[in-house]
Amino acid sequence: MYNLFCLLFALFNVLFAVPAVASDQKPKSAFDVISGFSKAIYVIGELNGGNEKDWAEKEATAAPNMIRALHSYDTVQHVKDKNGRTPLHYASGRGFHFLVEIILNHEIGVGWINTQDCYGLTPYALSQLAIADTLLFCHPEIKNPFVLVPYLVTRPYYENRDPYPKIHKLLLAHNANPVTDDAKAYWLNNCSQKDDDLRNKVTTTSDLYTTLRVGSSKVERLLGQRH
Repeated sequence: MYNLFCLLFALFNVLFAVPAVASDQKPKSAFDVISGFSKAIYVIGELNGGNEKDWAEKEATAAPNMIRALHSYDTVQHVKDKNGRTPLHYASGRGFHFLVEIILNHEIGVGWINTQDCYGLTPYALSQLAIADTLLFCHPEIKNPFVLVPYLVTRPYYENRDPYPKIHKLLLAHNANPVTDDAKAYWLNNCSQKDDDLRNKVTTTSDLYTTLRVGSSKVERLLGQRH
């Protein structure tokens, strides 16, 4: 139980935690921009469920901030966090298509295309795992409100934008490695889904994202029936 809580807390941090905001004198980093936008859509979801106007306004604010952040970097190698992840990892994994597009329009962003993090995952692998779309299939018994609430209140944004198929296509167009073996292994080793048939589907699927998304949708429907 303790290990599951630690894993859920880690997933919450990957998806929603926001680092200290940069000062007015210091330009925001690309990581700040991604985390700030993630927080913004969560706040919108909490306030009113979200709508096109509010989402578009937040995207329009984040876009130039990302461009400025990318221009501030000198080399590809130095832009990684403690897990070896680049801004492209986070934008791809969190499903922020408009930021992925901006990053890949910059030379330094293209250089991150097949960078592996400390788990061996590339931006494409994280976009296949698509945790912002598939969390409930990974952890169908999840009850921790600090993880479940942010996931649920941001669902309207992801349902409206349907970002992951577009991200997959964009990454592949920039020569992303399409192999998903590492992503499958990560899911199987870290997710608490116990159903052997479902785990076998993940192991054998040729379309990882669709398998995870369909499974998560079923869990969401069951969750809705309980409430």
